[in-house]
Amino acid sequence: MTQSHFNLLINEWQPLSFSRLDQLPILLLLLFFAVTLPFSLHRKPFRFFVMTGILYLGVMNFKQNLFMWLFIPYFAAVFLEALPLPARFRRQMGNKAIALGLAAGLLINTGSIFAAPPQLVRADYPVEEMNYVLEHTPAGTRPKVLSSYGSSGYVMFRGGDVLCDGRQDPFITKASVGVMGWTAFERSMYGFSEYLPYIVNMDHPDVVIVRNGSSGRLYHGWVQAFGTPVYKGSYGSVFQIRSES
Repeated sequence: MTQSHFNLLINEWQPLSFSRLDQLPILLLLLFFAVTLPFSLHRKPFRFFVMTGILYLGVMNFKQNLFMWLFIPYFAAVFLEALPLPARFRRQMGNKAIALGLAAGLLINTGSIFAAPPQLVRADYPVEEMNYVLEHTPAGTRPKVLSSYGSSGYVMFRGGDVLCDGRQDPFITKASVGVMGWTAFERSMYGFSEYLPYIVNMDHPDVVIVRNGSSGRLYHGWVQAFGTPVYKGSYGSVFQIRSES
């Protein structure tokens, strides 16, 4: 599905390193699955095959490791089957009880989200920067924004056209190849370097958003190429490339 190892450029698709201390929860999860394996073999071939598939996905990379976490309750249930519990503790739940439980859980989850909405960290996404860009963009016009891969999804969510998006093969076409022979995805990963002025000259964005913490030498070169940033926010700086018509 992909060429040039594009997956390895994205953190969430990189291989897992089970020996690292900060990935201890992932290692413990893997051990949990190893412990439940004998129970899953007991007269449950379907469960075993499902577990084998989930286990295979779970050790591939960060993205697919989430499948293992989602199936924790399913595989943890095998312990209850193995315990020598009296019959009165093995009552089966009917479809009505399960439906009521799912509805109650969904209601609680929805209510908690409305009561305490997740807060967006402004230093991680160009929230203030896109506020400025949209305030200075004519109504009904989608600004062409050149931004890094990590912020492209948020920029599109706010209504901007992202020139360097993170789409992968087979969606990347030869038409997206630009400076240095890079595709749009590669420009979003490699472009915020000394090659940024060349990419801007070829792609003609309206604005460029660069993240705080960039190299001082590179930032100075961008200022020389694009002029002084028109706005600086918690995430980064906004360079105006083309004046509004």
